[in-house]
Amino acid sequence: GETAYQLSGSHLSPQIRRIEPRIPDQRFIRKGFEHTVQGSEVGAASKRRAALSEHFSRD
Repeated sequence: GETAYQLSGSHLSPQIRRIEPRIPDQRFIRKGFEHTVQGSEVGAASKRRAALSEHFSRD
């Protein structure tokens, strides 16, 4: 099938969002602007990833 994207975000957080197919939701952020994105990355999954990263990066 066809895939369609739409510009979203702002000049401070440039993104594109997939509008077709709608599911699963997918967004892309311009490289270098990752820190401007909020959402699911702020939740429990993000905390688990940070804890695992910290655990395995210890000397």
